Amino acid sequence: MARGYAFIGSADLSHRSRQLACLSALTVVSYLSAFSDDLFLRLSHSARLTYPLPCLYDGGASGRIPAFGGWAAKTQRREKLAASAGIALFIVALQVPRTWIWLDFVRREGVGYSSRVWGQSALLNRLRQVDPAAKLFSNAPDVIYTLLGRSSGSIPSKVQPDTRASNPEFDVQLAKMEETIRVNKGFLIIFDRVNWRWYLPTAHELESRIPLIAIVRTDDGVIYRSREN
Repeated sequence: MARGYAFIGSADLSHRSRQLACLSALTVVSYLSAFSDDLFLRLSHSARLTYPLPCLYDGGASGRIPAFGGWAAKTQRREKLAASAGIALFIVALQVPRTWIWLDFVRREGVGYSSRVWGQSALLNRLRQVDPAAKLFSNAPDVIYTLLGRSSGSIPSKVQPDTRASNPEFDVQLAKMEETIRVNKGFLIIFDRVNWRWYLPTAHELESRIPLIAIVRTDDGVIYRSREN
């Protein structure tokens, strides 16, 4: 079973299927309610349908049944309000199943940094054992601060993320980071899961440019120290 995903038993699946069926039925009923109200209002104004009833048809230019003329005038004033309410109810009902499924997923798996995959991170668990006074650099300093309460520096960017232009100070900043790690016996932390920061150098690029040695490898990242320590 994959890490971070909970197994859903047959009883739980059946219960959720019944919930989804009820929510889908609510959507259908809401749609039919709005459709039937609109259809009834249209039929009440149709002279073509009432023409076969000469005893009730006035034959005038209005094309309406006198018996229903007063009712039609009253309902016409409420037609827009009823249509708007029906559309609003229909839209809300459409969102209920998706919202329910999303809330159930968030309850079980969490979201963002509070998700189960971060809570079960092997790299974070190993990082908790590192000396609190050690200097850290990472491709995800926000993760380290949010989940461990520790400050860390960011790896220098190869390019500027806003302009996509090359960072002219990249080599200087990289050398300074390596010196800080070496002098202070610090560590470089790479999270494999943080793969959306395209403007940062990869672990392979860092290994080829500065003297690093991997001291911890987990299924979700690496911890490096300076090779010269």
